[in-house]
Amino acid sequence: MVGISYDALSTQSELTRYSNNRGLSFPIAAYERSIVADGYRITAQSSAVGIDANGVIQLRKGYGLQNRNEWQGWVDTLVG
Repeated sequence: MVGISYDALSTQSELTRYSNNRGLSFPIAAYERSIVADGYRITAQSSAVGIDANGVIQLRKGYGLQNRNEWQGWVDTLVG
């Protein structure tokens, strides 16, 4: 699992701090181009999209997940 920040103004250190503050154990990468967001029709900042191994969206949540428990429940649903 990896997070991709669509906010071009975020630095890697800010993303690491964001992840650490929420107790997340997966990396979040800065991504300055919109190819990923456009390809998966992400229109709201802080959206979460669960993509399976075939590149198919299985889950979508606008305005993000706020803490480790929310992320864990969401991932558990995604992987079954």
